[in-house]
Amino acid sequence: MRRKSGTCLWALAAALWAQSAGAQTAGTSSTSTGGTGGSTTSSGAGTATGGGNLQFELVKIGDVEYPRAARQSLNVPVGKAGCKAGGTITVTVRNLLGGNTLPYLEAWLGTGNAACNEMGRSTRVTASQNCTKLEIPNPDQVQVGNRSYYDVDVVLGPTCDSDGPRPIYFLQLASENSNGAATSWGAINLKVDTKAPKAPGGVKGGTGQTVIPLTWEVGDVADTSFYYVVADKTLGGLGDWDAGPDGNLPDGANAECPSGVVRSGKEFDPSSIPDTVFNRRLEGVGRTTFEFNGQDFPGLTIVPVAVVAQDLAGNTSVMSEIVCLRVEPTTGFWKRYQDDGGEVEPGCACSAVGARGKSKSALAGVSMLLVLGWACARTRTRRRAR
Repeated sequence: MRRKSGTCLWALAAALWAQSAGAQTAGTSSTSTGGTGGSTTSSGAGTATGGGNLQFELVKIGDVEYPRAARQSLNVPVGKAGCKAGGTITVTVRNLLGGNTLPYLEAWLGTGNAACNEMGRSTRVTASQNCTKLEIPNPDQVQVGNRSYYDVDVVLGPTCDSDGPRPIYFLQLASENSNGAATSWGAINLKVDTKAPKAPGGVKGGTGQTVIPLTWEVGDVADTSFYYVVADKTLGGLGDWDAGPDGNLPDGANAECPSGVVRSGKEFDPSSIPDTVFNRRLEGVGRTTFEFNGQDFPGLTIVPVAVVAQDLAGNTSVMSEIVCLRVEPTTGFWKRYQDDGGEVEPGCACSAVGARGKSKSALAGVSMLLVLGWACARTRTRRRAR
């Protein structure tokens, strides 16, 4: 008895779900699938170099804390923001030989194929063997003293002149600017990536009330670890834009939902997003979807939206093509029943018993539910009779 009744109840539930699901309108066009994977990308391949007695941890890039899990492996590269003019890194140097034997600490960038711990580093004349001294601006950090480890700030300078692995040698020396071979030294292989990823393509915006879908196509997966979705919250409709005396829209604006802030091809800076812009940072290589809530845009009926790609180094693409989200009430089953000519008694708008009218498709669905209910009741009655 229990098993057959349960089957009928599941059938009733499935039928009811099918009716309500078919009644929902709004949505978006087809979603392209992108592939899935981990967070490893081509832009995160920096590792510590071998050799030497010193050990290191990368603590900060500028004022931004470096991820703790990557401080020794250095698998998160320095991006464009970290390489800005005067950009620095903060490195914890360990295993220093304290005392007065090797009192000076220096940092050297290996710009050629020779090791900067070897002698003659500042006198080499061929480009393939050059080493360039990097600035340690704090004089207290140049003097080792009796410390076996401490934090050192290094100006990146020419380190950011090209992308890729960039070896930085830390040397303990007997005198400043010594060209002799270093006996206490070590190196880090810093990964530099200042190239922005491509903007996502194939962006499509949907229509809805509480769930408004947005989809896009995966671009360069190897260069994208995160996405931003951005929307201008200041528009109230198509007529709210003041195009100005020349009648021209800003470059990259969508004429259907124009915005001076959310524009195709515009640079995007995550550190200075206006309060008038809705934004979400999404993690996931190959991600292609996001759902807005219409309540995020009170009083608005149309909203300009863009997608921005971000790589592991923090570099961001320009804004994608601009699409328009439309905030509209969602049509439910009984609303469609009424629109088709059906009548609903007051107070019973969501009740099958209270619905009567002229919609053949709606009545057919209700009839199916009644037949299923009769079958369930008959099954239970026969079971009890035994």
